[in-house]
Amino acid sequence: MGRKANLSILLFFILFTNAFAQTNQELFALGNQQFEAKKYTEAIKSYSTIYQSGDMSAELFLNLGNAYYNVDSLSKAVLNYERGLKLSPNGKALKTNLAIVNDKIDADILDMEAFVLVRWWRSVAQSLPLNIWAIIQLLALAGISYLLYLLFTKVESNSRRKAFNGLIFLVPLFLIITLLLSSRYRYLNDENKAILMQGIELKESPDSRSNTLEEIDLGIKVTIIDQIDDWSKIQLSNQLKGWVENTKIEKI
Repeated sequence: MGRKANLSILLFFILFTNAFAQTNQELFALGNQQFEAKKYTEAIKSYSTIYQSGDMSAELFLNLGNAYYNVDSLSKAVLNYERGLKLSPNGKALKTNLAIVNDKIDADILDMEAFVLVRWWRSVAQSLPLNIWAIIQLLALAGISYLLYLLFTKVESNSRRKAFNGLIFLVPLFLIITLLLSSRYRYLNDENKAILMQGIELKESPDSRSNTLEEIDLGIKVTIIDQIDDWSKIQLSNQLKGWVENTKIEKI
């Protein structure tokens, strides 16, 4: 009886999952049709329903960003392009469209670019999906385990020397891959990046009556570095720091 109950539950789960996926596929197709018909508000509703269900993809965020761009909701367009780039850092359409929106926003903020080696490291870490880095790490670990087995079980000095030389190569490679995997994971799960959803007055302290440090345009990407009640302390790309109400930002 217990086995039959478990099979019934499993069958229900499979059918529910398939129906859920089919519904989202239909919604995505409907959203695309609405977008092609220039019914951008309806397309946003269709795409947003998919997002709210937790079924996310770079393509979904690209289309959602495009729909928001066409209704002149630039901050939401930026937000969705950035969310898409989180899943697909090398997405050409996402990068191109984000650059177009940023040019339209034309914010007067001078970026402080990271050191060239830091940019290179980030680029390498983001060049592959998280699961691919994990597979490469496991393969390197399997290679190390095999070479250690040869090193400690083989009597022939030639075999042991080859195993030792292989370890000299594989162990540093394994450590580098582990660091790249960690960097990719942190980027994917970074909840401190946000977009200004409207123009703001950057405050000196978490109080609407405090001094205004600078007026900042909407659509700007910021880093959240602290939070107190309904306020967040943010840092801009030019290293300027200040406070903003939580209602005026949305996390990527």
